[in-house]
Amino acid sequence: MKDRNAKKALEESISRIVSVSITHELLSESGIVDVDIKILIERIADNGKDYLLEPNKNIDIKVLGNTFVVDSQYATSIALIANELIQNSIDDGFKTKIMDI
Repeated sequence: MKDRNAKKALEESISRIVSVSITHELLSESGIVDVDIKILIERIADNGKDYLLEPNKNIDIKVLGNTFVVDSQYATSIALIANELIQNSIDDGFKTKIMDI
């Protein structure tokens, strides 16, 4: 792709899909219907670093706060919201990379 806007839209879509995937992965690992939201958000933050930040930047994303579980029916929505917050923070705070596709 040569269009920067198209690349950025694709990058953001991939990030959203991976966030939902992380949620389902946590659910399948635990074998229960509750998700530890702190672990979920930490994995989404790691995903954001991998997909949205330039690799040569020394930027760390820390998730602070207590751990707690939420019912799986809310986990996907929370994952998408967390992904948007992280993605917007990265977009607004740092120059993001454009993936080579």
